[in-house]
Amino acid sequence: MISTSRREDQLEEVRAREQEHLTRVRRLTALFDQIDLDGSGVVSKDEWNRMMADPGLHSELLDATGLLEQDLHDYFECLATDQKTREALKLKRMNDQAESRQLEYKTFITSLKDEGVVADKRSIMHVLNALRGVERGIFAQVQDIVKAPRLSQQLPLRGHAGGPSVPGSQK
Repeated sequence: MISTSRREDQLEEVRAREQEHLTRVRRLTALFDQIDLDGSGVVSKDEWNRMMADPGLHSELLDATGLLEQDLHDYFECLATDQKTREALKLKRMNDQAESRQLEYKTFITSLKDEGVVADKRSIMHVLNALRGVERGIFAQVQDIVKAPRLSQQLPLRGHAGGPSVPGSQK
């Protein structure tokens, strides 16, 4: 009987958390819709800063998320991407232009669902493993660059000091 009661309490706790999340999603969606004037689904760094400077919006964001201001800035910095990264994710290629960072606010809202949940050791190990893979990839690219013969060493300019002359030409 105690275990049944405990399970019911746990189930009720899960329902309450889910209801809190749905309420948070509605509040944050309404808030971001006010900020995202062009309806793009992203909040630029400028829009974010304007929201943080507006006392009413700032207060609502703090209340709706339950976070401190520094935590909100951390979320923005971790989740916001620049135009180059967004294009790379969509097209799997990099764009050389640096753009202002923007936050897809649905990503922000979704990320808050598990706010306060402590990462377990296995999750951290997965992140570390992924970082090692990235590190290996970068190292391999650097090694390829270092090993590649320099174009200037491979193909000296013809007719210049140190380079062979074109046959039949005068020096």
